[in-house]
Amino acid sequence: MKRMPEDVTALANLLTVVGNQVSFADAQSLTATQLLLACTRPGIGDPTTGFLAAYTTAKD
Repeated sequence: MKRMPEDVTALANLLTVVGNQVSFADAQSLTATQLLLACTRPGIGDPTTGFLAAYTTAKD
């Protein structure tokens, strides 16, 4: 069976997406860019935000 070029491209794209998923099952290290994307996409926000400092400033 001969594959069409579109099939190869689609498979390559799928493997790239699957390989870029964030997994909570395994220990992993992320680059700063990956960590920011992993937090901002679901709406968590910037992981470097100092919430204690923000709270203290807002409280005063």
